[in-house]
Amino acid sequence: MITLSQLTELLGWASVINISYLLLATTIIVFMRGEYLPFIARCLGWMERNLTLNI
Repeated sequence: MITLSQLTELLGWASVINISYLLLATTIIVFMRGEYLPFIARCLGWMERNLTLNI
């Protein structure tokens, strides 16, 4: 049986891993947009200009 202390530690480490992954994914999306956008467009069968933001 798992104790409350062990469960708290497990969920804490799971949160650290998830937040780290979120930061990594966000960094890739922000700084490497030009690199992966054509790949996503080809995979989904969309035109690349439909994926760009016109701000």
